[in-house]
Parts: sequence; C-alpha cells; structure tokens
Amino acid sequence: MAIRANIAKDGDKFRVTYRYYDPATGITKNTCKRGFKLKREAKKWIETELPSIIEALEQKRKTISTMTMDELIEEYLFYKKMHVRITTFETKKHIIETKILPYFAGRLVVDIEPYDIMQWQHHLSESQKVVKETVVSNSGKEKVVKTQECYSDTYLRTINNQLVAIFNYAVAIRRLPTSPCKGLYKIGAKDAPEREIWEPEEFARFIRTQEHNPLLYYAYCTLFWTGMREAELLGIRSKDLDFKNGIIYVKDGYHKVKGKVDKGLKNGESLRTVKIPSFLADELREFIDSLGPMDPNARVFVTSKSTLLKHLHEGAAQVGVKDICVHCLRHSYISMCVYNGIPYTTISAQVGHSEFLQSLHYSHSYKNSGDFLVNALEQVKGCVANV
Repeated sequence: MAIRANIAKDGDKFRVTYRYYDPATGITKNTCKRGFKLKREAKKWIETELPSIIEALEQKRKTISTMTMDELIEEYLFYKKMHVRITTFETKKHIIETKILPYFAGRLVVDIEPYDIMQWQHHLSESQKVVKETVVSNSGKEKVVKTQECYSDTYLRTINNQLVAIFNYAVAIRRLPTSPCKGLYKIGAKDAPEREIWEPEEFARFIRTQEHNPLLYYAYCTLFWTGMREAELLGIRSKDLDFKNGIIYVKDGYHKVKGKVDKGLKNGESLRTVKIPSFLADELREFIDSLGPMDPNARVFVTSKSTLLKHLHEGAAQVGVKDICVHCLRHSYISMCVYNGIPYTTISAQVGHSEFLQSLHYSHSYKNSGDFLVNALEQVKGCVANV
C-alpha cells in the first residue's frame, strides 16, 4: 500500500501531512500530525507509525454492498452525535439500541427489503413494555408485580421514523440505491391525544400543597404563569430576572444526561424575553431575597425534572385534581391565554414556539401586546385568588 506523506516546516518544528480514509463519512481527507522537533523524527514516524494507522482506517472502508446494519448504525450515530444536542442524541441512541438493532443485527443492509420492514413493524406493534408495580398484600408484605403495557401510537411513530432516518442516511451518504422504507405506511400516529390541562382554579388548589417548599412553589408558579419549558426554568440564573421591567430572559436550558449538562435551548425561538405579571415578579423577588446574596450566574431553581414531576403527581392526588405532567403546565398556560383572547402571535413569542404561526395568516402582534398579555393574567389571578 503506497502512502503519500509530506514533511514540512511548522514554525520551529515539523509536521507530517497525509491523506486518509474517514470511515464515518466515506470521504478521503487530508490531515496532519504536528510537534516533531526534528525532521528525522517525522520521517521515522512515517516509516514506523503511519502505515498501521492507514491500514486500520482502510480496513474500516466498507461499501454499501458489504456493510451490515450494525456498521451502518454505528456510522449513523457517529454522524448524528456531531450534529444534534446531547439529549436528542441519547434519545436516538436508546431507541436504536433497544428497538431497531436487536431485530436487524448482523444483516447486510442491501439484503433488507420492504417486506422485512413490514415484519419489523408488526413485531414492534405487538411488542409489550414491562412495567414493575409494587403491590401491598393483605398480610402487609410488599410484592413486585410485572405488568405489560403497549407503546403509545406517537412513540411507535417516533421509532418508525428513526429507522426511516437511518436508511435515508444510507441512501444519501452510502449510495444505497433506494430505501426499503420507501412507499410503506408508517406505524403509530403523528399527533398525540389532546393533553390534559389545569384551569387556574385547579392550579390554585394544587399550589397550596407546595407552600412548605418555597423552591418548588415558585418553580411551579413560574411554569404555570409563563408557559416556560422545564429545561428553560431550570436554566434561569439570578441575572436573568429583571423585576423592574417584569421580564425573564431565557438564554440557557438545563438538561442533565448521564452526568453531563447540556445548556442548549430547544430551537431558535426559545432564546427570548418572557413578560411576567406583576404578582409573579413580586413573588420571585421575595423568593430571591430569601436566598440571601447570590452569584449573578447562579441557577435560581436548583432541582430536577424528576423532582418536579414527583411532587406534581403527589400534590394533584392530595387535593383531587387531574393528574397531569409538568409539560402540561405549559399547555395550561397557552390554553389560558387563548381563552382570554391573547393574539396567537403574542402567545407564540411568549412561549418560543413558532408553530403557532402556521394557523395565523392575517394576525399581527401589537407593539404593546406583551403588556396586554400580563394584564389579562393579572385579571385571571384575581379571579382565583380566593379559591
């Protein structure tokens, strides 16, 4: 195997430039190794080290005709990891490793046909998810019982779309002639059933259960009265709160995945200013003051998504209101704004969600629409103050 490598001066040292095959992209690239003090050291590295490096990379060279699904998926994940947020990547990786790879492992990509995809879809639709439940018997002993629960239609669609994405990658990057998923019906459903929401009266009953825990109390209040996402709430720093102008600056998210923190926001519209009603500004100022001197960069709500969900479920059960998820507080806020006549464009800007605009062809957001929004929320708050 002929190796083309050049030695060149690199400041007061030398570098070796060579071409290699990148198995992740299927492209031959130029690269270099720096840091050789002497030219003869660079030459020796070319003779002794470079051949084994090139050979190892060449051995990974695969054409689509010889590539297995395991190899395609490994390459696909390597590519996606460089282009998506860590939370998105971990979700994709989990779906692939648990729902796709076990079924197609070891098979050649080119051997997979539409009928195989249909068989996988049927297998997935019939699959069951084991759920462990703790049951207390008449004798008072706890017993773990395993039950089975079908995947939701929206989750099935997510899994299906992930397999489609893998084969689309193979077509685009690896020149697979056509995707075996092409033309097939997708399992599952795109849209989830309408989410449950709380009306202000229900939230007023729930929030009393959190009065003993100021951090959670003000966290839930912020979620319900601003429509913020959980990760946005957890990413709020002391310096992001502008009580004078009634604004929260949403600049960072906070996702913790496998011990690593991802501060990315969901999309471009997520970076925004959120107008807050005066009663919420007063409550948050009171909370901040109770914490004592704070570093401007310190997070205000030092808790977790799991803690927020746990106490939401417990509080709802305690006062007998609907059992909802934390994200449903965002939907509750949006529904409350729509019911009170807030322009959709104003709601869209407030919650950082551009999809609201898809149904709005002729509406416009007024200059002072943010003030109109908080005034409406002030009125709603006043109506439920004595609930």
